[in-house]
Amino acid sequence: MMRSKKNILIIKFGGLGDFFLSLYAINSIKKFHSKDNLILLTEIPYSQIANKSGWFQKIITIKRSLFHFQDKIQIKKKINGINFDIVYDLQTSRRSSSYYSIFDKKKIMWSGIVKGCSLFHSNPNRNKIHTIENALSINDIQTFINSLNNKTLQD
Repeated sequence: MMRSKKNILIIKFGGLGDFFLSLYAINSIKKFHSKDNLILLTEIPYSQIANKSGWFQKIITIKRSLFHFQDKIQIKKKINGINFDIVYDLQTSRRSSSYYSIFDKKKIMWSGIVKGCSLFHSNPNRNKIHTIENALSINDIQTFINSLNNKTLQD
């Protein structure tokens, strides 16, 4: 039986500033997948911000450990039974790329830096570009921040 809505996983950890900068990209994903289920994989402090946005049908949190394999065990337990159609790895780190092994590579579209993934980030200079330059311009950040519902983020 075909599901009517796709399950879209967004992975984002990092620092608080990086998380806020990623909101613009997350909002773009939300607009593009407006009829689908958005699910966020993050850490507890960011789950509170994400929950206030109202953008996600589900927020999955883990406590990242020193070892990638322990993260993968936590994630696998928490996503058990959810079939994802697309994963947007906004963290694009070696650690978050290691999560690719948890998923069925034949059935999932993965956007990230994993070699061989369906939506590979191919910019060879991506690590030399500042986060802001990589995400969007300062004017876009200001426009985005102004467009947010202040009550949503202040409650």
